[in-house]
Amino acid sequence: MITRRITSFLDDEILCDLIEFRTMFAGSIGLDMMDIQRDLDVEISEDDDKDNDSSDDAEIAFSRIYVLLEQRIERVGEENYPFTLTDNGSRFFLKPELTNSAYIYLFCLLLSHPKEDDVLTGDYTPNIGDNERKLFQSCSTVAAAGFVDGNAISFGFPRPDGSGFYDKLTEVYTSLIEDGQIKKLQFQARQNILKTLKLM
Repeated sequence: MITRRITSFLDDEILCDLIEFRTMFAGSIGLDMMDIQRDLDVEISEDDDKDNDSSDDAEIAFSRIYVLLEQRIERVGEENYPFTLTDNGSRFFLKPELTNSAYIYLFCLLLSHPKEDDVLTGDYTPNIGDNERKLFQSCSTVAAAGFVDGNAISFGFPRPDGSGFYDKLTEVYTSLIEDGQIKKLQFQARQNILKTLKLM
């Protein structure tokens, strides 16, 4: 199996990631939430057999999962969240139609677990090339704009027009931000230091 077993001892965010991964792999039938409750019942029964104290019983742990999923939906907005629960809460699905924001969510979810960890049993993420790096840069720019509740500008390097970093930064300040200026002497001094360090 690609994903690990659901357990109440996982960190909240990891537990949600695991459920979302399982839902993606479930395909059109979705994830049966009763299967998760059964997994938790087995886990807690095994712990009781070993005389380990457990602060959560299966029902409390299962309720916690619902709360965690609802918090994620609230954080990103229902239309941007790529998954949905049925009205009776018995199944969890990947939506058949996704918004651009939902695709960004899934992209970030995949990048959160590129190696074997508490969610995945192996390394399943393919090698990341320039296209994926550019997509990640775009996602990061959108996230930065949301975080500051304003605009974010990304101009990357190297750029298709071949312009230098200083020239492009100056262009951004003068034509897009229209406020402030770049102190060329400080910038050049920093560049000279970096060149010197590379030669060492």
